Amino acid sequence: MQPSVGFASGSGRVATGMHPYSSSLSKADIQRLAAHANKRVIVIMKNQHASLQPGVSHLAARAAATRSTESAVVSELRTLHANNLHAYKLISAVSATVSAAEAARLRNDPSVRAVVPDRQVHRPAASPTTPATTAAPPPVVKANHVPGTCPKDPTKPLLPEALQVMHATAAQKIANGHGVKVAVFPDGVDPTITDFKRPGSNQPVIFDYRDWSGEGITAQTGGAEAFGDVSSIASQGRQVYDLSKEVDSQVPLPAHCNIRVLGVAPGASVAVMKVFGENVIPFNSEILQGMDYAVNVDHVDI
Repeated sequence: MQPSVGFASGSGRVATGMHPYSSSLSKADIQRLAAHANKRVIVIMKNQHASLQPGVSHLAARAAATRSTESAVVSELRTLHANNLHAYKLISAVSATVSAAEAARLRNDPSVRAVVPDRQVHRPAASPTTPATTAAPPPVVKANHVPGTCPKDPTKPLLPEALQVMHATAAQKIANGHGVKVAVFPDGVDPTITDFKRPGSNQPVIFDYRDWSGEGITAQTGGAEAFGDVSSIASQGRQVYDLSKEVDSQVPLPAHCNIRVLGVAPGASVAVMKVFGENVIPFNSEILQGMDYAVNVDHVDI
């Protein structure tokens, strides 16, 4: 997981402030509140600074405002040596691992709107694998000749059906996403494939790739979600894929069933915030860290 961090000021020190209850915390109180800290929570502050929208022009002001709002809670949690401590800029909130006693105390803090569990986010379960049997395999069926599945001319690859639906040729003549930054929050991806490099310049479509799962960006994952996310947005359509080499042999497709993947906004740039690992289920707080980074550091538009 990401290292525990606070909300650092320009000097690298965590901003502090007077907590409504700080003066009443004795050494015994601190020991009691810090004991049995095993609940991951997100502390949502009452003041969300709604007048400061999270656009680039308001980032500095919003960071200063949220730092001030969160500083007292951050200070108290640091006093308790809370693990997984992180304060956010995108929203006014703090996440940490605390005791039940400290969670109850925070709920009574007049500056706090709510203390909610920091839940893990599960991807949809994969379809169950059919158990192996000794029965004879089903007979091979004839090649799939559903109209529109494969191109009539293999030299003119089709777009996948979903992208055919999303593509609006007239709209793309007006805008193709150039200059727009988009963040996605999937599993791992290979940013070096040909379709993620712009033709002519070979400039990368993925301008930033960060790991919030703790596995690292080079750790192997299934990659289907990440590939689908980035491709549907900004794939360059440079590669040709022969679906006949990818499908189950029991339901074959004709040879040279060629497709290419062209994103709906091929001019856009993508920031990949890897939150799902192969063996890691992310917490909401870790996804929020990725969102915070994408907005405040990468300055994404979407």
